[in-house]
Amino acid sequence: MAADHEGASLPVATTQALDEAAARSLGRKGDGVITRIWRGWVRTEDASDYVAYITGTGLADYRRTPGNRGAQMLTRDLGGGRTEVLTLSWWESLDSIRGFAGDDPEAARFYPEDDRYLLDRETTVAHYEAFE
Repeated sequence: MAADHEGASLPVATTQALDEAAARSLGRKGDGVITRIWRGWVRTEDASDYVAYITGTGLADYRRTPGNRGAQMLTRDLGGGRTEVLTLSWWESLDSIRGFAGDDPEAARFYPEDDRYLLDRETTVAHYEAFE
């Protein structure tokens, strides 16, 4: 289990379980995509600048990585000057995720200007098996 930002526990798929699930499901047409989700928090006044920054860095890097099937960024104004940011990306396999993330696919990847924008961040990501 991993702690979310509020301290509650959320289930996180293990690397081995994802490898096994991907191996089983990638043979089925339309199924077996792995969704990778990361969360961070920025000042609301910086949200549009951060979206532009991540669109040009993180989302662009996702999309250039072989095995990536797409990426999106979501934002939500939480009030009190804080905005939650989620990045979602879809992948053919855990190996393709490693092509982006490196040897530890559950570690979040950060960029040089992230410290300027982020008030808080998750240092790990969650992976889910997705179906159409």
